[in-house]
Amino acid sequence: MRRQNIAQLVLYLVSAFLPMLAWASDPPIVARVRDGNCEMIVSGQFAIFAVEASGLVPNETLILESASNDEHMVDTVQASADGTYRATLLVQVIGYDKGIGNVTIRASRCTLSARFAWSVNE
Repeated sequence: MRRQNIAQLVLYLVSAFLPMLAWASDPPIVARVRDGNCEMIVSGQFAIFAVEASGLVPNETLILESASNDEHMVDTVQASADGTYRATLLVQVIGYDKGIGNVTIRASRCTLSARFAWSVNE
């Protein structure tokens, strides 16, 4: 039973990352938000998105929240020494082919939130 679960997980992850190979150039930007000197850009397609934030206090602790359909995640992360943060989000939820993704970064001097549609078929 355990091997079957691991095999299903591997198949799921491989199928989720295959659409990345279809990008001929930079992935499309689906959201760009600003709050003061802070900026967040969300780019990607299908169910894989890159989150890039800048203008943050160097090395500060951040709260990263992401949600998609009925799943919600909150994590404590850290900005880099140059005041940026980067992450990759896999927003697909098992049992869904499309949905709405939400990502929020809470920092000491700004809060950046974006909402974007995703679909494994588009």
